[in-house]
Amino acid sequence: MDLTWDDTYEIAATLSRFYGGVDPSTVSDSVLRGWIMQLPGFADDSDIATERQLETIRTIWLSLAESGGPAGPPAM
Repeated sequence: MDLTWDDTYEIAATLSRFYGGVDPSTVSDSVLRGWIMQLPGFADDSDIATERQLETIRTIWLSLAESGGPAGPPAM
């Protein structure tokens, strides 16, 4: 399944698995965008991501981090 910018929860969950030790609130938008673009299965244009989508992803990722995050190894 290919991920797009609209898959905010799935992106945040995958980031949580790959970068579990990172505080999402400390990641700049440009770094966040780069990490998302490098996720396995991500297949969308970097130019169409909105600031709102990045903030939504960051908020979900932060919520997952605070609750213990999704279990399991990184999605491949």
